[in-house]
Amino acid sequence: MQNEQGKSRRNRGVFAPIVLILVGVLFLLDKSGIIDRHVVLQWWPLVPIAVGGWLLTKRINRQNG
Repeated sequence: MQNEQGKSRRNRGVFAPIVLILVGVLFLLDKSGIIDRHVVLQWWPLVPIAVGGWLLTKRINRQNG
C-alpha cells in the first residue's frame, strides 16, 4: 500500500515540470512560426481530455490486471 502512495506522490511531482516544458515548447513553436497560437488556443481542451482518458485506461488496466 505504501508503494502505491509513494508512486502516486512521485507522479504528481513530475506533472508540474512536464506542463511547464510543454508550455515552453508551445511558445517556442509559436515564435518560430511552426504552429499558430490561435490553433493551439482553439484545441487546448483536447489535452485534458486525452490525459483523463489515459489515466482512466491506466486505472482500469491496473484493477483488471
